[in-house]
Amino acid sequence: MASADRHTKKMVIVTQVRALSTCSHYLTSIILSCDWRMSGMMNILLVEDDHEHLKLTTYLLKKNKVPGEIHVVRDGQEAIDYLFRRNKFADASRSPRPSLVLLDLNIPRINGRDVLKIIKAEASLRDIPVVIVSSSNHQEDIAFAHSIGATAYISKSLGFEKLSEALSTVHQLAQVEIP
Repeated sequence: MASADRHTKKMVIVTQVRALSTCSHYLTSIILSCDWRMSGMMNILLVEDDHEHLKLTTYLLKKNKVPGEIHVVRDGQEAIDYLFRRNKFADASRSPRPSLVLLDLNIPRINGRDVLKIIKAEASLRDIPVVIVSSSNHQEDIAFAHSIGATAYISKSLGFEKLSEALSTVHQLAQVEIP
């Protein structure tokens, strides 16, 4: 690859990271104006295995008054079971279709990369926005997530304030369900 091509590609990734680290309007086609507090339709599926990261993420979502109900699964297999309503997630009233998935890449059983691939390969799920929330800030992980169809990428290693800022607007990326 020519040096100019590598530089251009690197600049594109850096630009995407800057835009995504603040959860700006990356995919405007799925971002719709909606007062979630009035509609009550937002469901966030949080896929996180680390107890401390789970506590921090849910704390920041609540602290920033991100509207909606948070449903937590602790590994990739549970995420897939939830999304396909299998096993303990078979009851749709207890496991509603998520408006948004917050997905860690480094999770057990089925890793986050494979979960993302499954979501984006399945016609009934691919329209659900998936935001990667990972401790990795490696460009390879960011590029992979975007190539598969992640809506945004938030690095947990940005520090508390930047993570809080990024999570405060994550609901703007959610899919609106029309009743």
